[in-house]
Amino acid sequence: MLQVSIPFTQPWPIKGTCSAWCMCTHNKPTCSQSPPPPPLQPQSRLHVGHLTRNVTEEHVREIFSTWGDLKSVELAMDKAVNLPRGFAYVEYTTRADAEKAKEHMNGGQIDGNVVTYVWVSWGVCREGMCVV
Repeated sequence: MLQVSIPFTQPWPIKGTCSAWCMCTHNKPTCSQSPPPPPLQPQSRLHVGHLTRNVTEEHVREIFSTWGDLKSVELAMDKAVNLPRGFAYVEYTTRADAEKAKEHMNGGQIDGNVVTYVWVSWGVCREGMCVV
């Protein structure tokens, strides 16, 4: 009989075993002696859902530029058929502009559809899990 011994290596520290500050890198928490990062700034990026396929990036830019300076507008495209997927990301230069747009457009319609708005958050790490 052949016996094989394979050492088990943990790919990252188990929760609670690290005495230093734990941060996330490439979806794996790593420990270092550096101080914790500064708190995340309030996001000024909105996910706009339930858009029709007739809506273009220019339409979204024109509609949402009414409430403030836009940093970026990204309309998700279906690469197989080269049509919009029905949602977009709208980023403002300030959180106040984004809140104003969300308040005014809440329950509003674009091309006949009632659209939805959700805040987009980036790089959240909780209990060893990283969500980007």
